[in-house]
Amino acid sequence: MYELIGQPRIIRVADPDAGQGFAHAPGGAYLERLEAVSFQLVTAAGGGNRAPVLALLGFDGVPFLEAGSPFTQAGALTGQWTFAAGITEYGANGAARQGVPIPALLLDNTMSLELDVGAIAAGDRIHNVRLYVAQYSTGGPDE
Repeated sequence: MYELIGQPRIIRVADPDAGQGFAHAPGGAYLERLEAVSFQLVTAAGGGNRAPVLALLGFDGVPFLEAGSPFTQAGALTGQWTFAAGITEYGANGAARQGVPIPALLLDNTMSLELDVGAIAAGDRIHNVRLYVAQYSTGGPDE
């Protein structure tokens, strides 16, 4: 049986370099239940429509779940994107806020998450990345 360690918390991920997505892997001897991922996407002028996709990867680096929005963000816009458990998809092409539902999954230290942006331009920036997670012990029922 897994036991919650403290209260769910917010993890801040460092802003990636321009034109790059970001990644996160749980560390230590605990599981993370991913509840939400939120970030701001600032797109440079020009280029195609950008389409963020959140991927959860197994121990071999192969995605076992990918979540994306049917909506996109054009150049010269700033949008707040949220991927979260228990929400209904919201937004529109070019909207200031976009929401994408994801399942709440337990990730161990052999798994990771990645956010890539389709058609990302060299001048696009991702800011203020936040993960909302609950951490659980990895001990079995006899612990």
